[in-house]
Amino acid sequence: MKWLTKKTPSSKEWVRWHTLDPCVKNAKALGYRSRSAFKLLELDDRWRFLKPSLRVVDLGCAPGGWCQVLQERAPSGKKGKIVGVDCLPMTLLPGVCFTQADFLDTSFVTVFSQDLLGQDVVLSDMASDTTGLKAIDHIRTLELAQGAFSFATHVLKKGGCFVAKTFQGKESGAFVHALKKSFHKVHQAKPSSSRPCSPEMYIGAFGFKGK
Repeated sequence: MKWLTKKTPSSKEWVRWHTLDPCVKNAKALGYRSRSAFKLLELDDRWRFLKPSLRVVDLGCAPGGWCQVLQERAPSGKKGKIVGVDCLPMTLLPGVCFTQADFLDTSFVTVFSQDLLGQDVVLSDMASDTTGLKAIDHIRTLELAQGAFSFATHVLKKGGCFVAKTFQGKESGAFVHALKKSFHKVHQAKPSSSRPCSPEMYIGAFGFKGK
């Protein structure tokens, strides 16, 4: 049934566009597993929140681009630890403890939350599968960011930070307001490595006030 694998004109254009993307080319050249690695590099250059021997959790980590950046800028050392969590499988990386699980699942929280207490940083580069409907995509991705925020408030140590991706939309203001109640400083940025047409925005919350 050849029609099942036939590419539409729009999907062919996306493949061509993706192949020509300079970030995709640079990621391959530098050995990064995804172009999103450059986004974390830019965010850290701007906000300076990564350093050696941190305890970091990367939610939605597959295929591992952000974990590779963490290997470089926040190597585990004696006290630190890099933990990656994703529903999807990920090829293991040295110095990264990977768990294939849904961090929103109550069983995951029950089993792992105690072991993950005292984190310095919680990261989330998660986004929902896009539908093409901006309002729906905004809400679904925001829900993931809100879930990551809830998780972060349970495992972050006082003074820790939280960085997450959201999609721009009318509910973003309320989310930023909620973050400001739990953190001393909240910033927003769109890295230059984000595609111009993408609605994604990154929020950095610093100085966790504690529970």
